[in-house]
Amino acid sequence: MSELFNWQITLPIALAALVFGYLLGSIPFGLLLTRAAGLGDIRSIGSGNIGATNVLRTGNKKLAAATLLLDALKATVAAVVAWYFFGKEAGLLAGFAAFMGHLFPVWLGFKGGKGVATYIGTLLGVAPGWCWYLPPSGSASPRSANIRRSPLWLQLLSFRLCCGS
Repeated sequence: MSELFNWQITLPIALAALVFGYLLGSIPFGLLLTRAAGLGDIRSIGSGNIGATNVLRTGNKKLAAATLLLDALKATVAAVVAWYFFGKEAGLLAGFAAFMGHLFPVWLGFKGGKGVATYIGTLLGVAPGWCWYLPPSGSASPRSANIRRSPLWLQLLSFRLCCGS
């Protein structure tokens, strides 16, 4: 059990991974894509979130699919790049920070999406073999995946357990 928290990462690298992940995660692809498509501000319809489910409410399935893919990829890229350059601990931190950046983007007054696609993207980046463990669901909602309802410490521990040596 002591190996679980025996991370080999320096503070500057940890901070860099957190900042890198947060900045990537805070890119509001749903908002950017809907504005580019001339559909206006996505936050003014449906749930008011910036994620793929709310983009789907505009009726544009291709735009919703692109949002889903980009929201997942931003976390995957953050985790994989940090892991490649600085080790697995940095990858875990960057993936987690990307998730938090999607939920609370500084650019949008800390009101972002629900984080389902970003969470899955993080799992793809840090533990691709564990993605089979995701609960089957017909919809991408936090109620079905219980992502936002699980405690923060449990999410961090699950990342560590999935990627342990």
